[in-house]
Amino acid sequence: MRKTKQNLLPFDMNAGLKNTNLPDLNDFLKAYANFDVHEGTFGLYTEVASKDGKFIGYVKSVIKNLNVTGPEGRCDLYAKNQPEKYLL
Repeated sequence: MRKTKQNLLPFDMNAGLKNTNLPDLNDFLKAYANFDVHEGTFGLYTEVASKDGKFIGYVKSVIKNLNVTGPEGRCDLYAKNQPEKYLL
């Protein structure tokens, strides 16, 4: 059956991650961003809706109390000097 606007079901979805402990994600952050997090929390919130074959929504990330170390082990505001590399 071919999908068309007429047979798509409308939906409204909300989802979120709250207070994720960033040091718990260090293996991932070392592999993909080359830095360690010593403290901080992360939140991700999203809402997506569909009606008549059109989508609308947003994704919002929130980072609090971030303390990072760069690739040489320095605490020299590594992420603040290159913020565009780490924005979601």
